[in-house]
Amino acid sequence: MKTHLLFFMLLICGISFGQAQIENSGFEGAWEDVTGSEDEPEEWSSLKTADALGFFAPIVLFQSTDAHTGTYSARLKNTTTGGIVANGIMTNGQVHADFDPEEGYVFTNTDNSDWYYSFTDRPDSLVAWVKYNPEGGDRGKLEILLHTSGAEGKLPEAGSTSHWVAKARIDVEGSISEWTRVSAPFNYFSGDNPTYALMVVTSGDSTIAVDGSEMWIDDIELIYNPFGTGVEENENEISVFTSGSDLVINTESAQNGTVRLFGLDGRLVLEEQLNGTNNRFGLKSKGVFLYQIEINGTIQIGKVTFVN
Repeated sequence: MKTHLLFFMLLICGISFGQAQIENSGFEGAWEDVTGSEDEPEEWSSLKTADALGFFAPIVLFQSTDAHTGTYSARLKNTTTGGIVANGIMTNGQVHADFDPEEGYVFTNTDNSDWYYSFTDRPDSLVAWVKYNPEGGDRGKLEILLHTSGAEGKLPEAGSTSHWVAKARIDVEGSISEWTRVSAPFNYFSGDNPTYALMVVTSGDSTIAVDGSEMWIDDIELIYNPFGTGVEENENEISVFTSGSDLVINTESAQNGTVRLFGLDGRLVLEEQLNGTNNRFGLKSKGVFLYQIEINGTIQIGKVTFVN
C-alpha cells in the first residue's frame, strides 16, 4: 500500500509541475477583435487571419458560452461560400487559404510571433473535451505536430517530414451531445526535442467537409509521463508489451505478483494478479498508460501504449 501510494504521488507530481501546455487551451483568455469577423481567441487563429484571402473567407470560428469548464469554449462550423464548403478550423499557427481546398493548410509562420508557438517538451498524449454535431458522415479532427526549426511545420504535410519529432491525432466521429473526453498518444519519430508545436482543430473532414457540421472544444491538455519517455526497469526479468487490446506480461519463471495500470490522469484502470509465465489482460481503451508490477516486495514501472 505504501508503494502504491508513493507511485501515485510521483505520478501527480510529475504531471503538475514544469511541463508546457498549449496556451489559452480553455479559451478563457481574451477574444481579440478581427476585422470583418467574430473575435478569435488569443493565441488561436482561423480563416479571417489567413495569410491570404481572409477578406473573402467566411466566419467559421465562434465564441461559445457552452463550456466544459469556465465560461467559454470554441465553436467551429463548416460554412459554404461561393459553392465551396469552408472547413471550420482554428490553429495556433496560421492558416494558408486558397480557392482550391486541396491547396489549403496550416503552418508555423516563424516570421511573426503571432503565428508560431515555441515548444521544447516531449508529452505523451493529447487530451481535450468535445461536443460534435456532424452532417452526413462528416468527422472532426484534433491534430498536433511537434517539429524542429529545420523546415517549415505544416499540416497536412506534402513534402519532407525529416523535421518532425512527434504527432498526435484525434478523429471525432458521430453525434456527441454531451461533453466527452477524447485522447490520443503521441507517435514519436526521433529522439530530438522539438522547437515548435503546431496544432489544428477542424469541424469537418478536410477537403470533403460537409456544410453545417459543428464542433465545440474546451480544455485541451498535454499529458506527460512523470518517469520520462521510455522508462523501463527489468530487474525481475519481466517483459511488458501490448498486443492489440491486450497487455502482455511474460516472466522467465512462474511468479505470483500484482500488476496495476494507471491512466496519465492518475486513475487506476486495471489491477490483476500475475499467475504463471505468460499473462494477458484485455483493455478496451486507447492511449498511453503507466504500469506498476509488484513481485515479492520489488517494483517494476514503465509505460505502454494501446493503439487498438
